Amino acid sequence: MPENTKLITFGLIESLGGVKKILEEYVEASLSILSPDDQKLARNLLKSLVTSSGTKALTRQVEIAVDKDGKELLDALIERRLVRRVDEGQGVYYELSHDQLAKTVNAWINSEEQQAKAVLEMLSQELVNFNLCIKEGEAYQGMELTKLRRVYEYLENPYLILSRDIQKLLLYSVLIQNGYRKQK
Repeated sequence: MPENTKLITFGLIESLGGVKKILEEYVEASLSILSPDDQKLARNLLKSLVTSSGTKALTRQVEIAVDKDGKELLDALIERRLVRRVDEGQGVYYELSHDQLAKTVNAWINSEEQQAKAVLEMLSQELVNFNLCIKEGEAYQGMELTKLRRVYEYLENPYLILSRDIQKLLLYSVLIQNGYRKQK
């Protein structure tokens, strides 16, 4: 920003390349101060906070799965205002600090990562449905066969990493599709 500038105007933003370019340069500058290994980790962490449709994802702290060094990196991203912490009644969540930042980060995501994100989002919603059935004492009918086929198509995708709970859900759904019913 030009020296002695006290007022940010639309004209100034446009002269600097627009919001998108300003934000892209800020992200790159923020990451450039990190070591190469931390830059890679930071990019992956930021990508985990974007949905398959390219919007901000409110992500539970336990889903980010960071160790002590990763926590320090997350704190650094918060300090640089790339990520914000959200304390909710059900726990701690993180999200990108700006909608435009989601667009910037989404540009880093390749098609295989995008496909894996979409499948994981579908599976996460199915897991919510499964847990709701259990909580309400209803019988879970298993995932639809079309959803199971979709997951099967992407099992070789290196970005599709399934949690233990999702693996159990898939196994249970396959068993149900093959006629297994839990005996009371």
